[in-house]
Amino acid sequence: MKETVVGINKLLKRVTVIAGIMTVLIFSSCKDVFDKNDFDILSGQPGMAKVTISVMNNNGRTVLPIMPDLSEITKFDLLGKKSNAPVESLLAELSTLDTSFYLETGEWNFTLNAYKDTELILQGKIENTVIGEGENELNFKLSSVNSESGKGNIEITFTFPASAGVTLVNISSDKPGIPDIQEPLDITIDTGATKYTFSKNNVPSGDYFISFKFFNGTTQLRVVSELVLVRNSLTSKKTIQPFAVTVPGITLAEKLAYINGIEGKKDGDEYIIKLNQDESFGGYTLYYGAKKVSITLTGDTQMRTVSLSDQGALFTVKENVTFTLDKNVTLKGSNDNSNPLVVVDRDGTFTMNGGEISGNITVLGATGGGVAVGNYATFIMSGGKISGNTGGFSGSGGGVVVSNNGTFIMNGGEISGNTARGSGGGVYLGYSATFTMEGGEISGNTAQYGGAVCMNSDKFLNMYSTFTMKGGKISGNTAQYEGGGAYVSGIFNMIDGEISGNIANGGGGVSVYMDGTFTMSGGKITGNNATEENWNGSGVRVINSGIFNMNGGEISGNTSYWGGGGVYVDESSTFTMSNGEISDNIAKGGGGVWVEGTFTMTDGKITGNNADWNGGGVWVEYGTFNMNGGEISGNTSNWGGGGVLVKGDGNYYPSGGSFNKTGGTITGKNSPNSNVIINDAKGTAILVQYNDNNAVCFRENTAEPNINLSYDGYGNYDGGWDQ
Repeated sequence: MKETVVGINKLLKRVTVIAGIMTVLIFSSCKDVFDKNDFDILSGQPGMAKVTISVMNNNGRTVLPIMPDLSEITKFDLLGKKSNAPVESLLAELSTLDTSFYLETGEWNFTLNAYKDTELILQGKIENTVIGEGENELNFKLSSVNSESGKGNIEITFTFPASAGVTLVNISSDKPGIPDIQEPLDITIDTGATKYTFSKNNVPSGDYFISFKFFNGTTQLRVVSELVLVRNSLTSKKTIQPFAVTVPGITLAEKLAYINGIEGKKDGDEYIIKLNQDESFGGYTLYYGAKKVSITLTGDTQMRTVSLSDQGALFTVKENVTFTLDKNVTLKGSNDNSNPLVVVDRDGTFTMNGGEISGNITVLGATGGGVAVGNYATFIMSGGKISGNTGGFSGSGGGVVVSNNGTFIMNGGEISGNTARGSGGGVYLGYSATFTMEGGEISGNTAQYGGAVCMNSDKFLNMYSTFTMKGGKISGNTAQYEGGGAYVSGIFNMIDGEISGNIANGGGGVSVYMDGTFTMSGGKITGNNATEENWNGSGVRVINSGIFNMNGGEISGNTSYWGGGGVYVDESSTFTMSNGEISDNIAKGGGGVWVEGTFTMTDGKITGNNADWNGGGVWVEYGTFNMNGGEISGNTSNWGGGGVLVKGDGNYYPSGGSFNKTGGTITGKNSPNSNVIINDAKGTAILVQYNDNNAVCFRENTAEPNINLSYDGYGNYDGGWDQ
C-alpha cells in the first residue's frame, strides 16, 4: 500500500505580510513523526502534501486580538479524520517546523491547534479537502480561540487634533470584568493633548462592548463604541481617529494632495475638505489602498462650484473610500464630456447629503450623464440635487446609471431635469442593480423609454434589477414611447410613495415589459397620461410577458387617449389584484382596466372609472377575466358594459374574451353605487358583446357574490345571466 507524505521543514521561516495576513510557507522534508504502521491506512492512491500556515491579522471596526508571531508558538497539534471516520485523531505533534509524516489519499478534515506553553491560543480548520497523489497543500488560517478561560490585554489608542478640545473621556462597558470600569470611568485629558490610550491588563477572556464618550467641558463631542474581543494571552490592540481632520491648504488640488501624502493611514480615518472659493479642476481618483478612509467635501458659508476643466470624471471613488458631498458645493460638468461626472467604482461609497451634481453632457454612446455607480459600489443620497445632465447619443441614465450589482439608496434629495437619449432619463439600472427609494423626488426627466426610471434584466442569466419604493415621488417625467414614470424589465416593489403626473405614448405611469414584475402593496399611481392612439394603459401598462401584482395602494385619476385608463394587460401578460383600488380613471374603452391577457381579481375595488365607449370598469378584449372576489361598482360607460364588457368582434368571434365570476360583486341597476350606462344599451353590470352592438349575454342587476357567471369566449355561457 502506498502512502502520502505531509512535509514540514525550515525552508521558509520568515513572516510575510500580504493583504493583512501574515503567511508562513512550510514545505516538505522526510522525517516521520508517528509510526505509519499504527495508523489506519485505507485504500487509495498516495500523494505528498505541502502545508501552509496563515495567521489572520486585524481588520474592520472590531478591536481584535493581535495575532502572535509564529516564533512564539511552542507546539502545533495537527488533527484529522477521513470523511467516513467518526472523530478526529492526532496526526502529528509538532514542536518545531522540521517534521513530516505520511497520510493516505482521500477526502479529509483537519484541525491545527497552536499552543503558547500549555495554553491553546490559535486554531485553524480545513474541511472536505482531497489529498491526492503527488504534492498537496493545506492552507490553514489561524485565528484566536474563543475561550472563556484565561486573561488577555486591551490597548486602544485615540488620536485627535488639539482643535477638537477634548477635556474628558467617559468610558463604560456592557459587562463587568475590565479592571477599574465596573462603573463608568471619567478620564481627564490635558489641555492641548492629541492622544489618549486606554490600556488594561489581565482582562478575563470574553467579548466586551466598550463605549467612549468624548467631552469638551460638559458638551459631548463624539461617541465611539467598539466591540472588543479579549482572548487568552493576547493583546487586543487598535488605533482610532474619532474626529475628522480638517485638511489644510488653499486649493482643492492641494488639499487632496495633503491627504494622499499622509503616511500610516488607518481604518476609519476621516478628513474634511472645506472649499472657500470656486475652482476649475481636472478630475481626481480617490484611492488609498486597503485602508478605509472617509472624505467629506463641503463649502464654507456660501455655494462653491467645482467645474470640470478636462474630459473624464470629476471624481472617481475607488474601493474602501467613502466620499461625502455635503452642503454648499456644486460639481459641474462640461457640455461635451466622454464620461459621467461622478464615478463610484467597486467597493467605493459616495454619500450625498447636499450640494448638486449638474451640467454634464456626455457625447456619442456614453452612458450615465451625472453619476455612474459600478459593480458592488454604493451611492447614498439623503439630500441635494442631481440635475441637468444628459446621457450621450443612444446612451442611458441621464442622471444616474447603476451597473450590475451596484446599489443606490435614495433617502431624500432630487434627481431632476436630466435627459437620456436612450433609456432612463433620471435613473437607469443594469442587470442585478438595486435602487431603494425611501424619500426624495425623481422629476422632470426625459427619455425615449423610462422617463424617470428604466430597469434592465436578463431572464436567462436570472439577473434582475430591483427597485424598491418605500416613499418619495416619481413625478412629471416624460417618455417619448413607454414608461413615463418607470419602464420595468426587472423587479419593482412599490410599498409606498407616489408615481404621478408622468406622460408617455403608453404607460404614462409605469410600463412593465419583458418578464418584468411590478408589485404594488401601497402608495398611489395617479394623474398620469397615455397620449397616443392604440397605446393603451395610462396608470400601468403590462406587455411582453410582464407581471403586475396589486396587493394594495391606489391607481386613480389617470387618463388614456385609447384604452385602459388605470391598467392595460396585453395578450402575453398577467395582472393579479388581491387588494387596493382602481378608481376615477378615464379612457375610450376600459376606464379602469383593459384586458387582452389574464386578469384575476380576488379582492379590492374597481370604482368610479369612465369609458367613452364600453367597459366603464373593465374591458376584456380576447383575454381572460377571473373574478373571485372584490367589487366593481360606480363605473360609467357611454354604451354597454357599465361594469364589465367582454368583447369579441366580428373578425374574431367566437374566439373572443372569456369571463368567469365565482365571487365578488358587480353592481347593477337600482343598487347603491351602481355601474351606469349613459345611452340606451345593455349590460349595466356586465355585457358580452360582438359585432359592436350585438349582445351574446348580459346582466342588468347586481351580481352578488353568490351569483356565478361564465362565458368561454366561444359563444357558450352559464350562470345567472339575464340572457
